[in-house]
Parts: sequence; C-alpha cells; structure tokens
Amino acid sequence: MMDNEIAEFLGWYFGDGCISITGNRYEFAITGDIREEYEFYEQIIVPTFNKLFHHKIGRETKLKLAGRVILILVK
Repeated sequence: MMDNEIAEFLGWYFGDGCISITGNRYEFAITGDIREEYEFYEQIIVPTFNKLFHHKIGRETKLKLAGRVILILVK
C-alpha cells in the first residue's frame, strides 16, 4: 500500500512538476502561482518534500520565487 504523502507528492509532480537533466546536473522543480498557492507550498508541499527526500539530498529544500511563480528547485 502506498503512503499518503508519497501519493500526494506524485500528484503534485505529475500535475506541476518536471525533471531536467543537463550533462551531469539533475534539476527537479514543482511550480505554482504565488498569488494563489504560496501558503500551500510553504505549509504543505515543502515540508512534505523535505520529509520524503531530505535523507536523499542531504539538505532542506526551500521555496524560490521567480516573478509570480513559486519554484521548489532541487539541483
């Protein structure tokens, strides 16, 4: 049975996420509109992402703002 947090994460990734590979650099991002989703990203998505992946990437992930777009960017 799949954990609820993993299922939610996969939904966010499939809906608003992408993975890019350039040479030996991997980037993962989930994007959203700052006007509508900032609080949700800050309180729900980032803590869930850190809980699921902190041990794999070795650091906490934070929100990045790019104009009106919210990014969770892991390089």
